Amino acid sequence: MAPTGKAPTGTKKAKALESINSCLALVMKSGKCSIGLRQTLRLLRKGGARLIIIANNAPPLRYVYFYPV
Repeated sequence: MAPTGKAPTGTKKAKALESINSCLALVMKSGKCSIGLRQTLRLLRKGGARLIIIANNAPPLRYVYFYPV
């Protein structure tokens, strides 16, 4: 069978996940992150948040929807 030149979707997902994990590790190492609901809401109010990643087990999003981006 001839190769098609396309990687299976499982491989692409694994590479994307590895890339995200390495970027998160770099941010955590640099110390330019905040963890937790209160700290995140404080940064939102001040306008200092650039990216927010919400975990599956986080409280409902009703708190976050009312803050301007």
